[in-house]
Amino acid sequence: MFMLPVGEITLVASYTRGEPLSLCVASDEKSLFVAEGSQLVELALKPDASLVERRSCRLDASPLDLEWTDECIWMAGGAGGLWRIPSGAAQLRPEPIAMVAGQLCVGVASHGQLLVAAFACQDASTIRSYRADTGKELASLELKGVRAEGIDLHKGQVMLALGTHGARSLDIRPDGQFSLHGNSQPLSLDPKNDLAHVASVALTSDLACAATGSWLAAGAAVFPRENSQALASMGVHHGVAVDARGDRWVMATMRAPAWVLDWAPFGQLGCMGVDLTPGGGADQKFIQGATGKRPDRLILGKLGSDEPIASAILQPTGWRDLVLGRQKIYTLRLLHGLEIWQTSDDKIKRIAQRKPRGAFATDALVSPIDPSVIFSGRDAGAVLPTGPLHLAGKQLQPVADSWDCPPLGICMGTAFFDDQGTAWLLAGQEFQPRLMRLDFEQGTSCLHWWNLQLPPSGQGNGHTYFHSTPIGERLALLRAGTDQGLLWFDPAALTQAARSAEPRSTLKVAPIATNRTHLEGSAELPVSLRGAELKRADAPPLFVIAAGAASNNLESPARAQLVVVDPGCEPPRVLARQLLGDQAGLAFAIDTALIGDLPLALVGDLNGRITALDLSDPLKPRDMAHWTAPPNDWDGTHHSIIDLAVLRQDESGVDLVAAAGRMGMVWLRFDRTGSTLQLVQTLDTPGWATGVFVDREGCMENQRRVLLSDQRCGLRVLRLEL
Repeated sequence: MFMLPVGEITLVASYTRGEPLSLCVASDEKSLFVAEGSQLVELALKPDASLVERRSCRLDASPLDLEWTDECIWMAGGAGGLWRIPSGAAQLRPEPIAMVAGQLCVGVASHGQLLVAAFACQDASTIRSYRADTGKELASLELKGVRAEGIDLHKGQVMLALGTHGARSLDIRPDGQFSLHGNSQPLSLDPKNDLAHVASVALTSDLACAATGSWLAAGAAVFPRENSQALASMGVHHGVAVDARGDRWVMATMRAPAWVLDWAPFGQLGCMGVDLTPGGGADQKFIQGATGKRPDRLILGKLGSDEPIASAILQPTGWRDLVLGRQKIYTLRLLHGLEIWQTSDDKIKRIAQRKPRGAFATDALVSPIDPSVIFSGRDAGAVLPTGPLHLAGKQLQPVADSWDCPPLGICMGTAFFDDQGTAWLLAGQEFQPRLMRLDFEQGTSCLHWWNLQLPPSGQGNGHTYFHSTPIGERLALLRAGTDQGLLWFDPAALTQAARSAEPRSTLKVAPIATNRTHLEGSAELPVSLRGAELKRADAPPLFVIAAGAASNNLESPARAQLVVVDPGCEPPRVLARQLLGDQAGLAFAIDTALIGDLPLALVGDLNGRITALDLSDPLKPRDMAHWTAPPNDWDGTHHSIIDLAVLRQDESGVDLVAAAGRMGMVWLRFDRTGSTLQLVQTLDTPGWATGVFVDREGCMENQRRVLLSDQRCGLRVLRLEL
């Protein structure tokens, strides 16, 4: 849950509209409630299938599941627990109801006056019942050795989706007390099939459904209500979501198992792989399925029929949510947003779609010209771009008429000024760097920009990350996907070329030097991701790089790599390529500090570690301290350090903040005397924290303004009291 400790961290403003994540539909189907990022939006569905926004509110927990009742909207809020949002008031105001220590609230369901919620961690689950009108807790049941991933309730029965443990039924009495269902066995999965997984279940008076999936035979298992004998099995790839109404059911399928939908950076609960793959997904069966280009499907079935009564073939993507109405199907899909489908006879036809304006924020930058303007880096998502944001008091809103303003890269660098006082930024846009002129004025429609053509890349291919830093009279540009990861440009040559060319054209400006950043002979994909200038007390500055991962022999794991460069040489010279620690890792984030006469580099890697290194001897960087994020409650795996920035430095040490993915933002303190790196505070966020920008300008000595990019859940502006 997004907690705000009084006197230390204050939420100044937020722009939380983002990618649609979960939805629920009112019983009359005239209103829909959609979590668009961490913004809950009520939509009115008109007879012509148009959607009109009525109300909205900010959510301070991860919207994993939504449930509509007559009085409230209920939300399973992940680490933030169970929430309710009374729907009868003029304004929507979320209220926290319950938490279970060490467990995430992953599902919520209701029927009549009863409501049930599923809480879970890696190897245990807690199922609780509540009054649906007041939220009063009635009963609690602990289940050991299983992890609940979904839940449904109908009359006297609860059904649980238990992942690789299949599905299980519970009896529930009118007073909310539970007992294990005595008349049926759990839905068992093929023990030979390691991809079988149940993440979604649905109950009605007529049937119980579980969406399961496997590589060999997948689909929906549909059961008569009285027992667990499978009635039909549709061989349609991997069933990942299911809903039911009466004797009808609808299922969403895709080319990969349901657990793939959790993988970061696009999932809501899973980790980012240490090797920079989503979830560390090296499973060859999934890779084979992904490259098969099999379409997704939306399948409508009915009890008593061995064949679907209607289906739709869809572009392959990911699923977020699925609701079956009387004559409509409501879906949320990755890249597509909210879609409404009309069902008639044997056809499923889309009649409405909504992609909201939102921020899929991966990084942020305060305008060097106007500190009230914030530029946001973005990654792909089911949102339309917002353009730059304008901060006025406690309001953070898109600048008017700026929708066409391009994103400033997935991870941005540092702006620089030319001799005319104009601010520029060299950042990434898809597969090429882009030079942008930051003379943005409120009311204009777009920044001027030029693409930059780069020289051949050496070994490796695919450049999607770019990061630039001005160092003295030069501009250092980092690029991923090549062993020649560092290029040096003359800023004056870039800006002069841009002034003499039409905006949106391509510049051909040769770098003045390049450096090999990848350890020679290492087989890992070369990725130079971020760099920072390191000032020294009695020597010229250095340039240090979070340079992905490398290994010095085939038997050792690929470890996080730090590269140290002397930019004062002609040409600049690599002084050291240092592998960090003794475990697998990938250096992704970096910042520097000068503590008295101690030059310090701080490196964050995707295995959840932050390392402090002494660069007094730049030829031999020395490890001084480490901090490792604790295992995640959901799956017991690592968190990911995506970005970090120094808050304050003095003779005694340094304070820093880091974007730690699903863990949120962490605040740490390096103490020089004890050579320790210790956690000061954790600030969990609704999304997946990917960027931190510390704005020191205009702040009091004991304060810092921090821009926290929360990926699919937008951007938050914080004030930190030091």
